[in-house]
Amino acid sequence: SRAFWNCHYLHTIVLPNAITEIPVQMFEGCSMLYSVNFPASLETIGSSAFGGCKNLTQVVLPENMKTIGKSAFSGCTILHTLKLPRKIDYIEESAFKNCTSLKEVELPDSISEIHEQCFASCKNLKSIVLPSTITNLGNCVFRGCDKVSEIYFKSERPPGMWGTIFDWEPCDP
Repeated sequence: SRAFWNCHYLHTIVLPNAITEIPVQMFEGCSMLYSVNFPASLETIGSSAFGGCKNLTQVVLPENMKTIGKSAFSGCTILHTLKLPRKIDYIEESAFKNCTSLKEVELPDSISEIHEQCFASCKNLKSIVLPSTITNLGNCVFRGCDKVSEIYFKSERPPGMWGTIFDWEPCDP
C-alpha cells in the first residue's frame, strides 16, 4: 500500500492483467492522474486507493469488480463518468464523496446498500437511479448534493434509511 502515494506527476496507469486488488492508499494524492486502465481481473479497490486524484475524469470498472473501499475515489473533483459493473456488491462509506463533477449515478442490481456519505458533497449530482435490490440507504448518503432533481426507485417500495439522506445535520464531517 501507499507505493505511489502523492506521486504528483504520475498521469497514466496501466495495471497488469493478473492483479485482483489495488491496495489501500496505493495512488492516493496522485493529483495529475487522469487515466487508469483497470484490468478485467480486478475485484477489489482498497480504501483511499485513488483519494484526491483530482484530475481523474472517468472510472470504468471491470465486470469482475466486487468491492470499492472506504473513500476509494473521494476527492476526485473532475470525475464525471462512473460506470459500475453489474456484479459489484459492496461500496463502502464515502467511496465517491466530494466527486463534485459527477452528474448521474445508476447503481446495478447487485447492490443492496449504499453506505454512509457514499456520494456526499457530489455538488453537481442531478440524477440517481436505485435498483430494486436496494434495501438501505446510509446516513447522509447524498449530503450536500443540492442539485439532485431526480431519484428513480426501481422498487415498488422505497429502501430503509439510516438517518438523514440529504440534510447537513446531524451528519459527522
